[in-house]
Order: sequence, then C-alpha cells, then structure tokens
Amino acid sequence: MPDQCQTPPAASITVLLVDDEAIVLDATKAYLTSGYGFLVDTACSGKEALACIAEKRYDAVILDYELEGMSGLELMQAIREQGYDGPIIIFTGRGREEVVIRAYDLGADGYVQKGGDIRSQFAELVHKTLTVIERRRAKDAHKKIVAEYQALYEYAPIAYFSLSPGGIITRCNKKAEILLGRGCRELTGSYFPDLFAGIPGEKERVLSLLMAACEHQEIEGEEFCILLPDGAQITVSVSVSVARDTTGTVSLIHAVLIDLTDQKARERHHAEQHRFLERLIETIPGPVFFKDKNGRYTGCNAAFESYIGLSKEKIIGTTVHDLWPAPLAVIYDAKDKELFENPGIQQYESQVAHADGSLHDVVFYKATIPDEKGEPDGIVGVILDITTRKQAERDLQDTHRLIESMIDGIPDMVGVQVPDLSIIRFNRAGYEMLGMREDEVIGRKCYELIGRSGPCEPCASRAALASKKIETVERYVPELSRYFACTATPVLDENGEVRLIIELVHDMTDQKYAENALRQANRQLRLLTEVTRHDILNNVNAMQLFLDLVKIKSDTAHIGEELDALDRLIARIQADIEFTRVYQDLGSHLPRWQRLADCVAECTIPDHIHFVIAGGEWQVYADPLLPKVFVNLVDNSLRHGGAVSRISIAAEEQEEGLLVVFEDDGVGIAPDEKELIFERGYGKNTGFGLFFIQEILGITHIRIKETGTAGQGVRFEMSVPKGMYKKDEPGQSGVGP
Repeated sequence: MPDQCQTPPAASITVLLVDDEAIVLDATKAYLTSGYGFLVDTACSGKEALACIAEKRYDAVILDYELEGMSGLELMQAIREQGYDGPIIIFTGRGREEVVIRAYDLGADGYVQKGGDIRSQFAELVHKTLTVIERRRAKDAHKKIVAEYQALYEYAPIAYFSLSPGGIITRCNKKAEILLGRGCRELTGSYFPDLFAGIPGEKERVLSLLMAACEHQEIEGEEFCILLPDGAQITVSVSVSVARDTTGTVSLIHAVLIDLTDQKARERHHAEQHRFLERLIETIPGPVFFKDKNGRYTGCNAAFESYIGLSKEKIIGTTVHDLWPAPLAVIYDAKDKELFENPGIQQYESQVAHADGSLHDVVFYKATIPDEKGEPDGIVGVILDITTRKQAERDLQDTHRLIESMIDGIPDMVGVQVPDLSIIRFNRAGYEMLGMREDEVIGRKCYELIGRSGPCEPCASRAALASKKIETVERYVPELSRYFACTATPVLDENGEVRLIIELVHDMTDQKYAENALRQANRQLRLLTEVTRHDILNNVNAMQLFLDLVKIKSDTAHIGEELDALDRLIARIQADIEFTRVYQDLGSHLPRWQRLADCVAECTIPDHIHFVIAGGEWQVYADPLLPKVFVNLVDNSLRHGGAVSRISIAAEEQEEGLLVVFEDDGVGIAPDEKELIFERGYGKNTGFGLFFIQEILGITHIRIKETGTAGQGVRFEMSVPKGMYKKDEPGQSGVGP
C-alpha cells in the first residue's frame, strides 16, 4: 500500500481488470481502488471480459497474459475485433521478450511484469495505465479536433483554398465549388490567379497580393471581381495568410474568398436610393421641408430656400413662429399639432409670405414621419403654389362664360362628343332642335337621341375619327325631317390621338328643298317645253297635212281615213296636254309619309284579277303622287300584260333598305326592252306611264327596275333607301314627318 494518502490522480478512471485467479484479482482491485482511486470492474475469464466490454465503456483494460481457456493475447485480439479501441495493458508474470513483442504486435498499449517490490510494481502499472490513457485521450482529442477542423474547412460558408508556394491550388472546400461553379477536382492543380483572369487587371492584382503575403504581410479583405464560366460576374473579398517551416520558408498559402456580390448589390442599391432621394428632394421644383416632433425645421430643399428667401442655415432649428407672420404661424402651428394627434396625411389650402413680400395662395401636403416604433417623429411637407392657378381659374371662368355665350349664340347645332360618340354637351340651338334638356343628353350616343340603334351612314364624326381631319357629310335625317350638313372637327391630344370631336350641324333643309325644287322645275320646264314644242307641234303639222288632203279630195265620202287620223292626232295632243298638267304638279308639294296599303287602295282592280298585298303596313317617305305609281303599274299590267290573272305587291326590309316588289303573271318584258320602257314616249300607248313612275319615285331617291322573266310576268323592284321608310305605328298617318 502507498506510504501516504494523496488525492487519487485518476479518480475518474474506469478499468476492467481480467485475471483467472480470484485472489489475485481481488487484491489487485483493492490496491488500485484504495491506493489510486481507480473505478475497477473485474472479470475472471475471457468470455466474462468480452461481456463487460460489450455493455460498458472502459478507459483501460488490464489483463493477465495467461488465462484459463483463452490466453491474454487471444483475448486482446478478440477485444479488438469486438470494436474496443481503448488502451490494453498486459499485466503478467511472464517476461519473455517474444511475449512482449507479440503483445505489442497484437495491439497492446503497455506491458507491466508482475514480481518484485509490490509498491514499485503497482506504481509502474498505475503510471503506465495513466500514461497510455492520457496518450489515447490526447490522440482522440486530436482526431476530434482534426475532424472538426476538417468539417469546418469543408462546410464553412466561405471559400477556402490551400495553395502551394507557387500559387497552385492543392485543396479547396465545398463553398469554393459553389462560389466558382467548378468542382474541386477541376480546381485542384490550377493556378489560383487564373481564377481572376476574366476581368482585365484582376489576375495581376491577385498575384501581387500573394507576393505581398509571402513577404510577411498578412492580407485581409481585398476586393476583387471574378468572371464565372456562365458569364456572370461576382465580387469577392480575398484574405491571404501563409504557413512557414522552421527555416521561415513559405510552405503553404491559405486563401479565403467571401462572396460580396449580394452585399455589394445591396450597398449599391441603398447608396443609389439614398443619393436618389437626396437628388429627388433637392431637385423637386416645389418647396419641401422637414420638422421634428417639437415643430423645429430640420431640413429643406433649395426650392424652399428660394421660395421664402432664407438660406438653409437660417431655417434649420427655427419654428413657424420664428419664420412667418403671426396670423399665418398660428394656422401652421395648429395644423402641425392636429397632424401629430392624427398621424397620416394632411392637405389644406392656405397662404405663404413669399420672398417677394407678397402673399401667395398655396396647398400644403404634409405627412408624419414614423420612428422605428411607428410613432410620429417628425413631419415632411410640400408646398404647392396655386397663385397662378387660382388666377387662371378666375380667368378660365370668365373665358368659359364668354365661350358659352359665343357658342350659344351660334344658330347652328354645335355638339361636343368623345370618340365613342357619347355626347358631352350641345349649345342652346342643339337642345332646342332636339327638344331635350342637358341632363337628357349627356352621356348618350348622338344617334340615340334621334331614336337610332347605330351610327348614321355615312357619319362625319366617325370619318373624322378615322382620318383625324375635318370631315363634312350632307345627309337627310328622316327622324327630324331635315337635311343637315355635319362638319366634324377632331381635337387631338399630345400623342396625336382623337380626344374630342366637335360637330357643327347646319340645317340646310330649306336650301335643299330650294335646290331640288329648282332642279325639278328646270327639268319639268325642259320636258314641258319639249312636249309643247316637239310633240304637240309635230301632231299639229300632221293635222295640217291631213286637212290639206281633205281639201284636195272633192268626194267627201272618201275622207274617212283622214278624219280618223285627225281624231287620233287630237287625242295625242289632249294626252300631251294632260301629261303637262299632271307633270307640272310633280314635286310642287313636300314629300310625306304614306302607307303602302293606302296608296294601293286607289288602284282599280278588276274582279277577275287575284290581287295580293303583303307589307302594306310599311310607310314610305315620297312625293304625294306615290299612289299614281301603283295606279300606273296596275294599268300597265292590264293594258300590256296579256291574260293577266294575278297581281301582287309585297314589301320586305333588306340590308340595303326596303324592297317593294310589284309582280303579275302576264307576258312580261323582253330583255332588250327592260331599260327602254322607262324612257319617255316609249310604248304602245302614250309612253308616259313608266317614265312618270320613275320621276315620282326619284324625288325621294327611290330606284325602280324591271327584273322579271319574259313570258312569266313583270317584276318591278322599287328600292327605298334607309331612313326613307318606317313601320306603321299607332297614331301615325300619311301626313308629312
């Protein structure tokens, strides 16, 4: 036993003691426990020892060389195979050299021979045990540190490079692969400065950096740019340190790359934002100011300085009571307090004492500036000078009243509309012409105001919208029974697009009627003159010839032929005179709405004729002589149609307008006569019937043509233009529109 009790040097050491002699086992355990503070478990066989090791981790295993059934060397081998890698010490009385060598070959960490002085023997055993345990612990700690450093190296968030003294990459970590977009195998063996070769001048800078580091200058945080294989450019911070051998020669170079790309982008963004805000505030043409929560000015822009005529140095630190006249300062101060009590945005009109000494009308736009807690910490304000605007508003009101008076004084209708033809307003003449109030007009389409579902064709406004030029269209509007000249003037915006259309509508009904009346009168005059001078004169000349023949003949019994001829000539003259009487009335009265059924009712239809009418409810805007059209068509069928047994009249609306068809089942018209039948004087009777029909219809632009098949009957098609017909409605009659 030890001579003196000391603090056990290994109080926390756990040991497995293996010996097949129980008395030796117990004595050794007692000595190690009481004398040195070891925590000792015992095993009497190799099998028992393996079981203990399987269940518990020991700092060391001390075993005898000779064990029953299994030698200490065999047990040691089994222990190693079981996975135990802690220290194993052979404690035995056998001391042959070959035993020691074999023990060490099989993995023993120590060998202590029994025998001799017991104290020395156990002192050596304890010393050996502690020594191998400490050595193993140091080795394990070193391995752990190496593993940790290895993991730190490999998985660090920054890129590590190990370089040879010549700058060749010998090793790099995962982050280096990710940062550069290249694998470690590709990077290993490459020249480190070549990584920077894509940016002019960077490779040379890196090379200088490495040289400086090798000259005892540790480099930290130098910024460089790298061009990646995919063409992207990154910014990195490069730090370099070197390792030297015992002679001071560089043996290894360490390079660390930190990706600054996002950081630099954020810094640039923040710097740009800051500079932009500074430039923005400074270049805002309107006065801008800042105040703290105590109401003192903390800043302003150049426009504010110029506006009030004071420098920034004289403004900052003052209050409204220092800068402004008392009446204005009271208003400003009250508004500031109101804004602080109700944080957000504030807007109000007031006045400001301008640098020129005058009071200017202004609008204050102010908002609270929140601190990091969201509490109001100050005020930012903008002053909008509306002095000119206020004066312009007054001038504009005067101008508006003047223009209103001028437009209302125009006798023609003037309308203002947007491109979709919605009305903004009319002048007084427009409202009076339509018989509507302003609230009945605004927002409605122009064509809706006259009861239409779509735009007029042609439409001056739509034409001006397409051409972006002034367009004029003349047309008849049956809904108003008037002729109009519509002149549309487009108002273009700064992009050349039509913003508004101003349409002037001139009522030219009287002018049109006068022109039509004049043309009709001239035409009728020419025709009447022709009939009088030509037709009647020819008939008179023929009568004179027959009278001379009568005078020559002495036998009055043989003048019958001449007398018959004279009768026929007299009848022709009477027909010509009757035609001139009727024809002179053509166009002498205004056109009017007339129901087809009423017009056809004036026809005399023999009983043997099967007569059919369809669409008689349609009304047509035509000369009052329109019934004569159907009377003459029926007469024409009865006189020249042969064995006519059926006559029909039908009206049907088509895309081009209203089609009115007159048909019979007579002999029809030969193809070569279809155009000739409408000429004056053509035909078997007087030759005035179809010519007269065409004249009546033409007054309101109704066209007529014959499209029947010879031998199957006539088919006269009368095409009524849009706007010149309508459905019969209750309360409407044949009076003019």
